[in-house]
Amino acid sequence: MIDWNKQWELHAPGFKEGFVSVALKNYGGSNHSFRLAPGAGFGDLSHPTTRLMLSLMPKEITAPVIDVGCGSGVLSLAAKTLGAPSVLGIDIDPAAIEHSQKNAKLNELECIFDTKIELVPPSPLILMNMISSEQRIAWDALPSLGSYTLIVSGYLEDEAAPTHYGTITASKTLEGWKAFAISYE
Repeated sequence: MIDWNKQWELHAPGFKEGFVSVALKNYGGSNHSFRLAPGAGFGDLSHPTTRLMLSLMPKEITAPVIDVGCGSGVLSLAAKTLGAPSVLGIDIDPAAIEHSQKNAKLNELECIFDTKIELVPPSPLILMNMISSEQRIAWDALPSLGSYTLIVSGYLEDEAAPTHYGTITASKTLEGWKAFAISYE
């Protein structure tokens, strides 16, 4: 059995007293913060793609959010903290769903976490932080989307930009990884 406390203590930046504190102001956001408990879900801030995603997220979110591959729930919780009216985090790993739910409860934030999505709300903000080779599988599993805004990371610096998702409106690079904000009408 994996000792998640030990793993997060070794790898998660700012891990103290059993939690990672996520200060959104460190990523160009508001003065809000929340905590993450250790667990099986990806997203303890140790990987540059998570930090890139947080830095590309709007400072205020007014659209419903879908977090594809939600892991620890870090992006879902950030979206809710930044004002998203609704947040749905999906992941294929039941342990990640359980971890996300634990983190939402810890922060008293109302998010829904599940292994599937039945219906996409109109004009959502979609968050997808996973390696590029896995993105197509996850993307193709989504129901019809219509118009959306997408923030995506998981691209190595030398990989082509994901223009197949729509029009790239912003991009950032950190430690050999890239992230993009994309609009599709």
